[in-house]
Amino acid sequence: MKKTLASLLALCMMLGVFTGCSTNKQNETVNNESAVNGATVEAAATVVEGNDAVSAPKYVFLFIGDGMSFNHILGTEQYNTVKAGANETLRLNFTQFDTRNFVTNYSTSNLVTDSAAAGTALASGVKTANSYIGVDAEGNEFEDNDERAIFFARGVLETVKKLNWSPNIVHCMGWMSAIVPIYLKKVFNDDPLFRDVKVVVSLCDDSFNTPFNADFAQKIANEGVKDEKLSELSTPSYENLYRFVIDYADAVVVASADANPSLVEYARCSGKPMLEYKECEQVEMFDNYNRFYEELQ
Repeated sequence: MKKTLASLLALCMMLGVFTGCSTNKQNETVNNESAVNGATVEAAATVVEGNDAVSAPKYVFLFIGDGMSFNHILGTEQYNTVKAGANETLRLNFTQFDTRNFVTNYSTSNLVTDSAAAGTALASGVKTANSYIGVDAEGNEFEDNDERAIFFARGVLETVKKLNWSPNIVHCMGWMSAIVPIYLKKVFNDDPLFRDVKVVVSLCDDSFNTPFNADFAQKIANEGVKDEKLSELSTPSYENLYRFVIDYADAVVVASADANPSLVEYARCSGKPMLEYKECEQVEMFDNYNRFYEELQ
């Protein structure tokens, strides 16, 4: 099957670029329990540096296993070991990284967080409840959600470039990924990795109530997007944003029975390939998605 990149799944792997600090400490063990990005971190890290100061790294890649526990890791290693007939445990590559930490995180509503709450906490430093994206535990939307969406879109696509992936399809689901189609068609369109990519946009029931900041269109323009249609975002409401995004998409999927009816009708009138809503329990649902993807390529 051809490669397909679902942009929201990129939350499973987030790229952080930080400025490193030089130090002369030797063999120092740091035990740390603190709140980092809305999560409680219990970590033990050993720093071995020698006599000279260590140069700051240019990039630091932070890989986060979303929904992954020790059982998943050990089970996979045991499976690979038995399958290969090896005498010693075949360890996964990431378990052998020089720097490793274990993180305990939980949302405000459950000891087991979900991807929405975890992603919001990592991106904003604010804990929230399960199923909440871009809002705090009381449901208040962050004033800079527009900048978070811009940063997320840029971060995902720059990560794909760093890894030299060349996706055939980018499927964007949720308003946090709504800037991705705009970037792909107007900023990254000359990049060989993305030149022939097809963009699919899902319509969900994830609308935000408060429009983005009034200067949102200018922020997009500052990112290199040159388009007369940016004026449509002079009032950057959820509906206006998605009408703008649908215009950039190659195809549309109705992913929820409660998707905005006005946007669903707008997508139908656009003449773009469209996959209507199907219940998740329907046996043919995944086959429908596969056929939909194949027909786009």
